[in-house]
Amino acid sequence: MATRHSNGNGSGRNGGSRAVLYLRMSSAKQDKSIPAQRDELRRYAKQHGYEIVGEYVDEAISGDATEKRVAFLQLREDAGSGTFATVLAWDTDRLSRNDPLELGYWLKPIRDAGVRLETVVGGPVEQFST
Repeated sequence: MATRHSNGNGSGRNGGSRAVLYLRMSSAKQDKSIPAQRDELRRYAKQHGYEIVGEYVDEAISGDATEKRVAFLQLREDAGSGTFATVLAWDTDRLSRNDPLELGYWLKPIRDAGVRLETVVGGPVEQFST
């Protein structure tokens, strides 16, 4: 697990917004490795005008074991710091494999902090679904 951060704040998509990457892989058999997710997220960030200021990585942890995902829990706590305005992930299943109500429980503090969620697969996350 690796977590890196920088200081600063950002605003809005395509406006130089500061973003962090969230990368998760539950097993070596998964089709999107951490490096593959990172590469695609960096391309996506560049294409959409995001400045990447950090990343949170959970390796070999199931998406439905959220309470064991140390990096995700730290991201959730850091959301209110003003360091970043957006969380970028490969897909919503990287954030959680829980049902929509439980997903909402885990993501609500991030949203309450004014931090946006966006994925390569689906773009901005406007509602909780899996």
